[in-house]
Amino acid sequence: MENRVHAEVATSLSRFSHEKPVNCNSQDLYEALAVTRRLAYGFTQIEYRMWAGELMMDVANAGLKQGCFDFAEDVYREVITTFVGTGHEELRQQALGRI
Repeated sequence: MENRVHAEVATSLSRFSHEKPVNCNSQDLYEALAVTRRLAYGFTQIEYRMWAGELMMDVANAGLKQGCFDFAEDVYREVITTFVGTGHEELRQQALGRI
């Protein structure tokens, strides 16, 4: 499952990064985010939640790289407020450092 999900997110982000002109409301960008949200809110095990958080950061970083600053900031804030438990400090710090 992990390989399939990772490939799905990577494919969506790749399509988004090749769109010309850049579209910050891209269906591909939001599809990648939707996949990461399902993971983030669907798992309770720490290792899966960390994986979901890292994928969510990848989505935010892809948006930031393409100049979608509002999108990226919203996703970084979501990471900070979603991954609040012990073991997620580094993830929150990474997101906070990008805002």
